[in-house]
Amino acid sequence: MIFRPNKPALALALAALALGLPVRAADEVSSANHPVLKRALAEHPTADADANGTLSLAEYGILQKKPLVQPPAEKDKPPVAPLLPLLPVLSNGEVVVSEFEEPNSYKAAGWINEGTAFQGDLAQGTRLMRRRVGPFHGAVFLTTHGKSESEIGRLVSPPFRLELDFIVVTMSGGRIPQRVGVNLWIGDEIVRSATGNNDDNFETVALDVREFRGRMARVELLDQHRGIWGHLNVDRIVLTTNSGEARRIDSRPPPPATLPGLALTTTGRQAGPLAVTGGQLTSAKTPLVAGTILLALNAQESSAEPAPNTPPPSAVQLISGEIWHAQIVGLEGKALLINSPLIGPRKLPFESLASIEFQYADPYAPREPGHLYRTGAEPIPGTLVWVRDKDIAVNCPLGVIPVDRLAVERYVLATPKPAEPSGADVVGLVGGGLLRGKTAFAGNQIVVTHAILGELKLDWQTVAYLRRAAPGVDWLEDLAMTVEERPALSLPPPMPQWIEGDVDSHLRALRIMPESVVRFALKTKAGGKGRVRAEITTVRGCRAAMKVTILAGDTAIWNQTIPAGGAPVPLSLELSAATQLTIKVEFAGPLSFPSGIELRDPLVMNLTQLATQTQPTQPD
Repeated sequence: MIFRPNKPALALALAALALGLPVRAADEVSSANHPVLKRALAEHPTADADANGTLSLAEYGILQKKPLVQPPAEKDKPPVAPLLPLLPVLSNGEVVVSEFEEPNSYKAAGWINEGTAFQGDLAQGTRLMRRRVGPFHGAVFLTTHGKSESEIGRLVSPPFRLELDFIVVTMSGGRIPQRVGVNLWIGDEIVRSATGNNDDNFETVALDVREFRGRMARVELLDQHRGIWGHLNVDRIVLTTNSGEARRIDSRPPPPATLPGLALTTTGRQAGPLAVTGGQLTSAKTPLVAGTILLALNAQESSAEPAPNTPPPSAVQLISGEIWHAQIVGLEGKALLINSPLIGPRKLPFESLASIEFQYADPYAPREPGHLYRTGAEPIPGTLVWVRDKDIAVNCPLGVIPVDRLAVERYVLATPKPAEPSGADVVGLVGGGLLRGKTAFAGNQIVVTHAILGELKLDWQTVAYLRRAAPGVDWLEDLAMTVEERPALSLPPPMPQWIEGDVDSHLRALRIMPESVVRFALKTKAGGKGRVRAEITTVRGCRAAMKVTILAGDTAIWNQTIPAGGAPVPLSLELSAATQLTIKVEFAGPLSFPSGIELRDPLVMNLTQLATQTQPTQPD
């Protein structure tokens, strides 16, 4: 059989080749099958270079790169509707709102950038976070995890028409509704909203916009939270006809909720906004008895202006593990000079320091004693010689080497040796700082009596959380933990791990994988009048029911099956005179992954000892 091409089709193909355009296959994106190209052809008919009545993707690409010239107004005629922006269209039909590939994508024409959270260098942010986000498109992505979690801001796209069914966002970061996430605005209303999951691994989220097809919209990237999980990562934003396996959001966000806050006391949980007034901590305006407070998770409204005592991006880490945000001033002999809006000017001897954090960003970054760490370069081993405004020098085997101060991340002097946790309260500061000492409330402030700094008075809005070390209370995180693995598979499960909690529900959680047994040696002797307190739930994305057994000594005090994806279960269990607490996690049915549990803010109380404590007096 001899193939004889259709003469009109052959003529069109030859014309396209003569114009330097690719020949379009029947299923290629064109104005015949894509609404964006169809609109572009109607608004710009001369873009049809081969005059075949169809705008090809190649012709659209040429048009899209040209400046958009609005038609002039004509006298005595109705005003002409302005031409809509032409967004990039990919060969698979996706319409690109942004892929954040240019170093200054956040400064692109038409984008509104407020605050400081979205002002960071994309390449530097990608280097910092690339191992935490998993696979991503292109060379860089956008992140607000910068030099300090205290930076806030918003980034708003130019308006565009919703011409496909879904907006798909590749994103991750904090799960803090209304403060960190991606919002879709139509007019003056947020019609769709997505947050991260307190996890930096990228996931695709699909905003279903079918009911809004044809309307104009803007995308808002929001980071208005200072503190734990106060950051957002975004790789790309596209319009598409197919949501695939993305997490789908197809309804409006709920109305703004009451500002979160949580207090754990010896009598239970108190949810509601926390404040300090008249020398008392209040929950939803109800005073809490100072001696009963075990944990307070604070949350503050964000504002465009920095909060009082907003920490600078530099910090010092003490040998005790405490972190103080401060300006690094210089050296004086074997001491470091610092200045902080929180603690004022100080001189700290080297033996009290673990590290000098010139750019405090990642608490999990390498910290080998005797090394100067630089951005994008190998660390330099050596001893610190000077700290000046323009450079920092170390004496290494090659001699004294000065390094541009802007390129220095930290100098490590020693490995932190946290003090015994009992006996000192822990105050977590907005932005990531940490102080230990006895605490009380006075006026509208919290007063911390510190072993080195003396008495510090802090505004309550600078505090992210307060965890008290009350006699008669064992926080499980502070106890010695041993693990017995009982693998149901050939590979043992991952080791139990303490992880950061949500800003409004818990501070820390112990993540335990199935087929593990975890034991804690108790310090507080309950004497038959003890209680175990915690919340228990399955891990995010859990695909299997978990059987959990909790034992006091050899006696089971709780044994239940937790369904995958169920709501957190509060625990308040009577504890006998045991010296060991054991937690067993097993599969309750068929094996499936991921799976496991989270034990949130677990503690053991000696009720007799707590009842005999005297209440702390309030300082004047």
